[in-house]
Amino acid sequence: MIINKFKNIYGIKEIKFEDANTTFTKSVTLIYSKNGLMKSSFVKGIKDIVSGKFPIERIYGNNPEYDITILNKNYTNGKIVGKDDRVICMENNNYQEKLTEINQIVSLLQSDELTKKYNELLTKNENVIKEIKKLFENKLDSNNSTLKNIGQQVYGLSDNYEIELIKTLVNTDVDVLIEAKSLTTKDLLSLKKDFLDNLNNSKPGIELFKTIKTMKRGIFTNDIFTMEDFNDLKEFFKNKVKNFFSLGEIILKTNSNENITITSVDELKEYYDKEVLTIYGSEDVLKKVKEVKKFFFNNKTNRESSELFLQNPWLWDKTQNKDLVKSCFRSMCEAFFEDIINIFNNISSNVKDIEEFNENIVNDKQYSTVWEKILDKFSSIIDLPFKIKITNKKNALLLKEVPIFEFVYEDEKVVNHNEDKVLETLSSGEKKALYFLKLLYKIEIAKKNNKEYEMVIILDDVIESFDYKNKYAILSYLNELIYKEVPNVKNKIKLIIFSHNFDFIRNCQSQFKAKSNTYMAVKNKDNKNIVLKNFFKGYSTLKNVDDGLKLFKGWIDKARNIVDKQSTEYNEILIALLPVLRNINSIKIKNDNSSIIKALHYYGDTSFSKIKWENLIDIFDDIKLEIDKAYYNQNIETVAVEVSDELVKNERDDIYDSLLKKLTLSITIRLLLEKYMYKLTSNNSDEKSEKKKIFANETGEIYSNLKNKYKANNKELPSEFKDVITSSLRVINDHIHINSFMYEPLLDLDEELLSNLYKRVRNLSFEKNK
Repeated sequence: MIINKFKNIYGIKEIKFEDANTTFTKSVTLIYSKNGLMKSSFVKGIKDIVSGKFPIERIYGNNPEYDITILNKNYTNGKIVGKDDRVICMENNNYQEKLTEINQIVSLLQSDELTKKYNELLTKNENVIKEIKKLFENKLDSNNSTLKNIGQQVYGLSDNYEIELIKTLVNTDVDVLIEAKSLTTKDLLSLKKDFLDNLNNSKPGIELFKTIKTMKRGIFTNDIFTMEDFNDLKEFFKNKVKNFFSLGEIILKTNSNENITITSVDELKEYYDKEVLTIYGSEDVLKKVKEVKKFFFNNKTNRESSELFLQNPWLWDKTQNKDLVKSCFRSMCEAFFEDIINIFNNISSNVKDIEEFNENIVNDKQYSTVWEKILDKFSSIIDLPFKIKITNKKNALLLKEVPIFEFVYEDEKVVNHNEDKVLETLSSGEKKALYFLKLLYKIEIAKKNNKEYEMVIILDDVIESFDYKNKYAILSYLNELIYKEVPNVKNKIKLIIFSHNFDFIRNCQSQFKAKSNTYMAVKNKDNKNIVLKNFFKGYSTLKNVDDGLKLFKGWIDKARNIVDKQSTEYNEILIALLPVLRNINSIKIKNDNSSIIKALHYYGDTSFSKIKWENLIDIFDDIKLEIDKAYYNQNIETVAVEVSDELVKNERDDIYDSLLKKLTLSITIRLLLEKYMYKLTSNNSDEKSEKKKIFANETGEIYSNLKNKYKANNKELPSEFKDVITSSLRVINDHIHINSFMYEPLLDLDEELLSNLYKRVRNLSFEKNK
């Protein structure tokens, strides 16, 4: 990526480079940027540009200006180049994008092998249906209207695979057809005399029965929600989930778009009875309906006979002419019997093949597609409280349905199909893990569309700051993606990573060997432009940094080479090294030198406040640094203030030089703040007791004592003084302890903010506030 201009886009006034020749053309580019500075705006802007959209400037309303080249395509404002799927932009909130919303994700389900086998089975069934059609075409008596009706049903079959319709046409058992033949040679419709007699004598009831059963089967309904469905729903809630209404409610939408809210089983039954009565008009008709239904289902013969009519609705109009019906079925069964049996055997064979095929798709790993392989890889490296499965695997693989994700939790008792609901239960780190899964899919889609493996991937905070368990797994995958050799393919993948997490940037530097391709985003305080600066400017010796401690080694080496031991530059390093030396001293076998601990806090007008630089000579001797004799008798605080007064006069560009300055200012601010609060809190009579309290929890304890003293005297802390204290405590209280983040909170702090805070603390008038 080459950026010639990026201006007025999503709050970014303009991006400038410290080095005008800077390009993002290496395999990996790392950009460290504080939150709220430019990460999300930049990624969103690039995403719009490569998606064929015009980015916008939401804050000031200025016209966007850009001139960017990505993968040999040049994008300029006012010119739409077209969408490029080779550029993947993952915004920080990309976890909100649903898996099924990812463009072209269904293509990862395609399998040439599966498609070939499926098409072969389709062809077989098409041929069988053609045989059936040909059979009717050749042998049907064109003058027989009833047989014509049967033929029309046959010709209504699609040439595609419709297994249920085929099963219905030929039944499901050859024995049934054989039995049907024997019936036709005797009397097909002497199924039971009382059945046909009752059938003829109950025509009104028959019509009603036909309506009910039609609704049940959906023969004339296109699978709409029928009254029989309603009845099933009522019985389900009545018998199987009796406690449902203690947790939720049902909303039924009527044909008139009215929403009916049901809050109990009784309400459901009441509404159902009301609707049934409305349909049949009166209790008398409803009573007849129940009698007819009871008759049709009172024994096996009647049930089987009713099925014959239900499967062939046209017979209802022929029931008054028994001879016609008998002739119709006898003609069909006698004329086509042998052929139907042969065709049925072919269908049965095909049905068996397809059912086995469907079962294999679901259970056999050999049918795994890219989609599932990604899911398996993701599950093996990322730690989440659930597993992700595809519930409709068969139809999704055959591209008959959109894939449906199922989130199965560890005990496999809780299943959730709603991705939005799942997101509500996840931590920010777990949401970022789903962000990573979506990235995997987008990468594979780009690979599928681009055989040359040429793509640019831009990531905005790919991990959360505290997600240690997944951080290294993600880094390992990205490293493999960039550097793994692909047979016969030149890997041209470029990775651009934005992060506010300094520790993660350092991990990336080590993992990708990208130290020279690391930049820091800063905002110019004069013109508000974003400037991308070289991460290691002026610190060439630190380009081989592998861990945080070498940063301090760099400071030590730098100090050893400074000739003037009284210079601000030299003493700044001595002050900044105090916290790390304190930690090193605390783990030494012989750590009886408590001076280093006392040097970082103020303990009132006691022996604790009399720590001089000469008390720290042994500690600095251990690291081969000397303290100038002119400073031996000076307090730590005195030298810290002198150094800080000089530091606030100028800003620094380099991140490590800036950290050195911020650390020194933070130490000085805390020393001054503790001294001033202590003076306000203590008096001659309680000095010793106050000192004992303070020693346990220095800065916070002093502030607490100060507030209690004012409260006891029914006074309020002066607002100006209170604001300075609280601002200082928010910024520096815990940030000057060495930890695994290597002072990351300080790195995020604006240098100007610390300088201004130091000036405020320095200028406090305590005589006025006593």
